[in-house]
Amino acid sequence: MKLALLNSLVITNAGCYKAKEISTMEAKCLIRSYARTNGLESYIGHTSTASFLSQLIGMPVEVNRQRFKQRTHQPVICFKLYDRLPENKCLHVQDLKTSAYAFFLLQKIE
Repeated sequence: MKLALLNSLVITNAGCYKAKEISTMEAKCLIRSYARTNGLESYIGHTSTASFLSQLIGMPVEVNRQRFKQRTHQPVICFKLYDRLPENKCLHVQDLKTSAYAFFLLQKIE
């Protein structure tokens, strides 16, 4: 089952979920591990976020604005920004570097 990468902590369909905050290093290791076996799907919908994550992880992260629907037991890494942004603000990579963020491992249990 492929690991999905999302740019928010979001429930994509009905079900029971478990979310656990993980370190940047844990996220980086999981993403790289799945990417080595073509088991990574990016659903990062913003170019600046994809660029920032590419720099942070050290490998390309694709922009993909398709709808994602998480399957039961499918692992998902969510990139969560904590800062509230002004309405209609387009973030740049530099903005993301100075923003508060975290990574979460989200699993759909049922």
